[in-house]
Amino acid sequence: MSLGQAEVSGMPPTCIYCRQSKGPFTREHVVQEAFGRFKHALVIQDAVCDECNQGFGRTIDLALARSSAEGFERYRFGVKQPDEIANFKYSSLALRVKGPGDFHGARFTQRADPTGKNLVSHVVPGIAVRRKDSEEFVHFTEAQVRDGSWLQNTDVDWRRGIIVYGGGTKSDEIRAVLESQGVAPTAWRPLKPPQSGVVTVEQEFEFTQEMRRAVAKIAFNYLTYCEGTEYALQDAFDPIRRYIRYAEKPPSSLPPVISLDGLPFDKINTPGDVVLKDGPKRPVIHFVSLGTNAERNVVGAITLFGFMTHRVMLAKAFTGRLPEPRAHLYNVKMSEVFVLGVHA
Repeated sequence: MSLGQAEVSGMPPTCIYCRQSKGPFTREHVVQEAFGRFKHALVIQDAVCDECNQGFGRTIDLALARSSAEGFERYRFGVKQPDEIANFKYSSLALRVKGPGDFHGARFTQRADPTGKNLVSHVVPGIAVRRKDSEEFVHFTEAQVRDGSWLQNTDVDWRRGIIVYGGGTKSDEIRAVLESQGVAPTAWRPLKPPQSGVVTVEQEFEFTQEMRRAVAKIAFNYLTYCEGTEYALQDAFDPIRRYIRYAEKPPSSLPPVISLDGLPFDKINTPGDVVLKDGPKRPVIHFVSLGTNAERNVVGAITLFGFMTHRVMLAKAFTGRLPEPRAHLYNVKMSEVFVLGVHA
């Protein structure tokens, strides 16, 4: 790792994000601690001011940790305890039951059981109404039922079939609202749980601009870790730093962050690998890398929990000294960071 700017020059440090020399400065983790504590974790010193650090913590870092699909993985793999999942927001993530039966398409969330040690699934209250021209159901939230907006959907007909989701007295409350709206089926029956007791889960998620800025910050932190603060402060990196700090889209026609729904590895095994149906194992790791291409673009790549790869354009057609290719692997199960060999 290169020495920090303050150590080299003896001058007050300059923040790599706001480019201001104002203190205090805090230690910055390349991959935020919300995604685990690791032996040999990568950190940068005297590079990020406290104001920027606090601002990121309240906005983009929070969005990545508590709203993204990768953020949800923290509870699956023990980075966060089950009783902490109450902090997770499902604003950009939907979990649905996939398979035959009454619960097909039903949305659910994960909560901690009464002991706080295990995760249990809870169906999100709402209804499902059969379409007029097919056997498929359209799902509506409890809020849509209560305000009557579901009735504006002309593609469904409750007379062909309606399902009410809600545990305890919730289903009775929803049924009472439906009856007040003139929905009165001739008979009701209890929902039948899957016979096997096992269901397939379908995950739908949105990767928002806030989340993209957060992974771009990881890539820029990693560039700073590898090449030093003075290197990161070059004007060529202004577009990506301003995108991260101020949400200003770089002038390039290429998006600053491209997220790829594909596994970054297919021949690497680590403790706790996830076996994918009809496919390779997914290693439970975080991965950060830095490299360049023939167009002299400086590019970072970020993967969290082996879930998907985010490619970050750090600088386009860079005219200075190109950085050395680097890569590090965070083994989540071992809680340790390893240097990887890379080829130029």
